[in-house]
Amino acid sequence: MVGIEKIIPSMTDLDLFWPLLATHGTGQNLTVYNTLLSGPRKEDESDGPEEMYVVLLDNGRTNVLQKKEQRQGLYCIRCGACLNVCPIYQNIGGHTYETTYQVL
Repeated sequence: MVGIEKIIPSMTDLDLFWPLLATHGTGQNLTVYNTLLSGPRKEDESDGPEEMYVVLLDNGRTNVLQKKEQRQGLYCIRCGACLNVCPIYQNIGGHTYETTYQVL
C-alpha cells in the first residue's frame, strides 16, 4: 500500500526525488527510510516475487487536484521536514539535535 504522491514517473526521476526526500526529511544526503519497488521478477532474473500487487491510496488527493485554490497542498512530498524545523534557530533535520527522530 502506498500513497499516490510517492509514485514517480520512472526510475530516472529517482535521481531528483530520493536526495530531495532525504535532505528535507532528515538533513542527510541519502537515507535508508525509502523502499524501492520496481515490479515482479522478470524472466531472466533469479530472485524476486513472481507477482506483485500494489494498492494505491488516494485519500481524496485527486479531488483536491481538481480544485485550483487547493492544488498547492499537493506539492508536499511527505518528507517529514515539517516535523524537524526549529522555529527559533530555523535548523532543519533531526540530526541537528543529535537524533533522527522528533521528541515530543
